[in-house]
This record gives sequence, C-alpha cells and structure tokens, in this order.
Amino acid sequence: MTDFMLSQVLIGVAFCLDLASFQFRSKYKVLLCLTCATSLIACHFWLLEATSAALIAAICAVRFLSAAATRSGWLMLVFLVLIVGSAYFTYAGALTILVTTASCVSTWGAFRATDKLFRQIMMVSAVLMMVHNGLANSPAGVLLEIFFFSSNALAYYRFYLRR
Repeated sequence: MTDFMLSQVLIGVAFCLDLASFQFRSKYKVLLCLTCATSLIACHFWLLEATSAALIAAICAVRFLSAAATRSGWLMLVFLVLIVGSAYFTYAGALTILVTTASCVSTWGAFRATDKLFRQIMMVSAVLMMVHNGLANSPAGVLLEIFFFSSNALAYYRFYLRR
C-alpha cells in the first residue's frame, strides 16, 4: 500500500470518529473523540509530507486531551505558542498559514466554558481546514471536514436550535 493510500485510510477512520464526536452532548466526550481523530489526522498529514500540518495536528491532539481535563487560560496560551512556534519552524507557505489559523481558532474554542460556543468556533475552524485540505491535495481530508462541519451543525441544531 502506498503512503498516499494509507493516508486516505487513516483519514477515513478519523472521519468516522469525527462524525461520532459531535453527536455526544457532553463536551468531555466530544473532546476525547477529537483527540483520537486528530491523532490519526496527524499521521495522515505526515504520510502526505505536509510537515507543518502533521506537527500542528499532533499538538492539537494533545490540546484536545488537555481541554477535556481543564479550561485553563494559561494552558490554552501554551498550546497557542506551540502551534505558532511549530508553524514558524516548519513554514511552507500559505498552507502553513491556513493550518495555523485553523488550529489557533480551534484551540481557543476547545478551552471555552460552554459547549455552544465551542461548537460554533469549531465550525469556523472546519471551514478553514476544508480550504487547507483542498490546497494540500487531500480529497478525503476535504470530505472529512465537510462531514465534520455538517455533523457539528446537525448536533448544534439538535441541542440548541430545535427547542
């Protein structure tokens, strides 16, 4: 199996986890699912030789796990510095800027106190990642983010708008 094919398989598994993640009402459970999915996404980008995206996704996996345990503003700042620092050292043009922006947005969202705001911010991050994945030549990554956004929007509707 080629690295490209393996990367697409990994993103497929991450896809399933991402779809499931936002259907949980508990922000804690959502963050745990996102930890697993983002770990697979990091491997996906590594196989595609998108080093900035792989490193930032790995940091984000640890970030989601940390955010499941705390809403510490200090810890959020540490993750923002790690993301921007990794982007600086692996800078490769517009793709780095896109993934860094999306990751900073989702970092800010992960440490928000309310599930509602967290979901809104994650939708913004998903749109930025759709653009990134398209430019990184990852059709499965684009599809993943479309479904990630849709799953989040559906859950947002179920939990906050349907009432």
